[in-house]
Amino acid sequence: MRKKMEELFDWNVRFLLVDNCCHSLDELSANLWDKFKYIGGPEHLLFKCGYSSLTNLLIENLSKEKVRVATPVETIHWRDSIESQDSPIIVMTSKGTQIIADAVIVTCSLGYLKANYQKMFQPSLPSRLSVAIEDLGFGTINKIFLDFGDLPWWQTDVKGFQLLWHRDDHRSLPEWTRDITGFDVLPTHSATLVVWVGGRGARIVEELPEWTVAQDCMNLLTHYLRCYNIPPVRKCVRTKWHGNEYVRGGYSHITKSCEEDDVSPKTLAEPVWTTILQNNTRKNLPVILFAGEATHDNFYSTTHGAYETGIHQAKIFLQYHASVN
Repeated sequence: MRKKMEELFDWNVRFLLVDNCCHSLDELSANLWDKFKYIGGPEHLLFKCGYSSLTNLLIENLSKEKVRVATPVETIHWRDSIESQDSPIIVMTSKGTQIIADAVIVTCSLGYLKANYQKMFQPSLPSRLSVAIEDLGFGTINKIFLDFGDLPWWQTDVKGFQLLWHRDDHRSLPEWTRDITGFDVLPTHSATLVVWVGGRGARIVEELPEWTVAQDCMNLLTHYLRCYNIPPVRKCVRTKWHGNEYVRGGYSHITKSCEEDDVSPKTLAEPVWTTILQNNTRKNLPVILFAGEATHDNFYSTTHGAYETGIHQAKIFLQYHASVN
C-alpha cells in the first residue's frame, strides 16, 4: 500500500508541474496559491477550427489598413508628460516603420516580455512593473499528438491512460518521458492521443526529432499496456513553445518571489500613466497597458482570462481618453 501511495503522490507532482507550468514545485508560492489560483470560468471550451477562429472573428470588421501582420515591434517610446497636441507613444517596428499612438495595449506573452522588456520600452518601465515581470513565473509545457488513423485501438468509452511510475521503469525508459502523466483521448479526434509534458521533459522534447518522440511514446504505451495490440503511429506532432521566440514557454504561475515583493498578476495590469496639459489643466492618461493571461488575478494561465484582460484594458483606455478628445 505504501508503494502505491508513493506512486500516486508522484503522479500528482507531475500533474501539478503541468497545471502550473513550472519546472519545480519549489518555485511556487504556497501562501498565494489559494489566493490567486483560478476557479471557474469556461475552461473547457473547444475551438473547432483552432484559436485562429477567435482572432479572425475579432478582426473581420476591421479595415485591412488597420491590421498589420508579420510586423514585430522593436521598441515602444513613451513620455510621462506631454502637451495636448502631442502624442505620448511612438512604436518602432522591425521594418523601420513609426506608428504614432495615444496608447498601446501590450499582449505579448510573459515569456517574451521577460526576455525583451528592458530594450522594448524607452524609457524603462516603472520599477513596480519591472519587478512583476521578473517575479511572475513562466515555465514550459508541451503537447504531443499521436494520430493512429481512423479508428482507435482502445475501447470507445476509454478517455485515456494515466501512468503510475515504478522505480524500475526509470532505467529502461528515456528521461524525458518521466515527466508524462498519461495519454488522453483528444475529444475532437477519437483515434488521437494527446500527451502533456511538463517539468524538464518539456524542454528536452523540443530538441528531439518527432520520430524519436513517437517511438519513445510507443515504447511507453507498450510497456504499460501489454494487454493491447498497439498499431504504429500514423503521425506524430509535438509543440515547441519554449523555442518559439514570441512565446518562450507556456503560461504563468505565482512564485515565492511574488510573495516576497508583494506583486501579483494584478500588478502587471496596472497602467503606465502620462500627464497631459490641456487648457491649463493637467490630466493623467493611461498610455501603456498590459493584457494577457499573466495579468488576470483569478484566471491567469487561461485563454478566457487573457480575453477578459484585453476587454478590461480597452475599456480603461476609452474611459480616460474620451475625456481629452
